[in-house]
Amino acid sequence: MGMMSWLVAGLAGTAALIAPGAGMTQGMTRAGSGGTSDAPLSGAQILQAVDELTEGDPVAITAAKAMLSGQAGGESPFEYYRSFAPDVAVLGHALWSADRLAELDWAAGTEDSLDQFDLMVSAVGLDLPGGIAEHIDAGAAAGTLRRGDVVGEVYAMVWPRLRAEGYHVVGLNTDSDMHMMFVSPEAAALRWQSVAIGPNMYFEVADWQFSRNMQDAGCRVGGERPGSPGHPSAYATQAGLMDGAMDDGDTGH
Repeated sequence: MGMMSWLVAGLAGTAALIAPGAGMTQGMTRAGSGGTSDAPLSGAQILQAVDELTEGDPVAITAAKAMLSGQAGGESPFEYYRSFAPDVAVLGHALWSADRLAELDWAAGTEDSLDQFDLMVSAVGLDLPGGIAEHIDAGAAAGTLRRGDVVGEVYAMVWPRLRAEGYHVVGLNTDSDMHMMFVSPEAAALRWQSVAIGPNMYFEVADWQFSRNMQDAGCRVGGERPGSPGHPSAYATQAGLMDGAMDDGDTGH
């Protein structure tokens, strides 16, 4: 974990501190068939999520600690979630503060989509592939794009580069029509997939949000486990991820 030992020790106001390591995830609630959550994550688990999903980004970690301790201030757009989805408030604020979180309306156009995807991939030192705008323009001219397709088409074109570098896009699913996404290392993305972060809210490998666009582009939808029932929100448990075990079926390649 690296940073987690001193991060957890330094967090004020956390009721039950858990020693860092793979075992910290044992108490996580997985999204059930209805995507419901039994209880919020502990402060220690939230910090673990931020640490793993951002590869220890110090800006994100500091922001998470500030929101957990009530010192983030009212300027954060994620203050809105504090009363009914406190985990989303902390996680969203951390990612937003570190310029890692892409926020897009489901029907966003090309310019907004490219700007937000560029923000998301540049956070891990990558660039967008060329030709995306031209691809979108060609689809529009041919009449093959439907409303809401642009974000998915950009996603499908960015996906191969991210996967080649060992990254997944993770969706912060908040039960809304907004796409909130960030780039995370594969192991972390799969460990936290389907972990509930609020009522009908959870992490998910974002391939599922754009599965039709990906399949049209010849990309395999990733993040599933062998024999799984399909969409990650249907998983009652994922024991292999809870204890840190991985297998070849999790790669999404």
